[in-house]
Amino acid sequence: MTDLCPDCAHKLYDYPNCKHEFKNGNCSKCGWNGKTSEFLKNRIEKITLETESYLIDGKNNERYFPFLELEFNENVIYENDIPKYYLSFSEDLKSAYGIGDWIMTELNKNEHNLRELIIDFGKILNLNWDIFSSNVGKFIEDSWKPEKIELIILTDNLIEKIKTHYNTV
Repeated sequence: MTDLCPDCAHKLYDYPNCKHEFKNGNCSKCGWNGKTSEFLKNRIEKITLETESYLIDGKNNERYFPFLELEFNENVIYENDIPKYYLSFSEDLKSAYGIGDWIMTELNKNEHNLRELIIDFGKILNLNWDIFSSNVGKFIEDSWKPEKIELIILTDNLIEKIKTHYNTV
């Protein structure tokens, strides 16, 4: 147990996590190198959403996923136009290690433009992120079909990693 890094202890046993400050590839407070074991990688929280998709005229059988049934505080993050992450501004996010407060501060700085903030987060990680798909256009009649989409829940741990990168840029 004493050999566990603070990140593993947090993820496995819900111990308080270090508020990491990375310098030269390691946290200056606890020594963690930012890597996650294969065991923990396989424990990524996911959510399955039921939605409908439809084909877009002229897009070579590419499907568009509108996620119309999301609540006002829920968003899907697309990576390279594929729905990948689920973001919920729930009470949990607001209380998780101040990360929710950080997101809200960043949103206040950019006039509450969540799309711009998500696009910037993606760029920091060298990823093409957006909260809207570019697969929009005239939909093909009768091409609607029910879908079950599994998304990775954007947790405080992933947001903390993004925050660390964002503050060092």
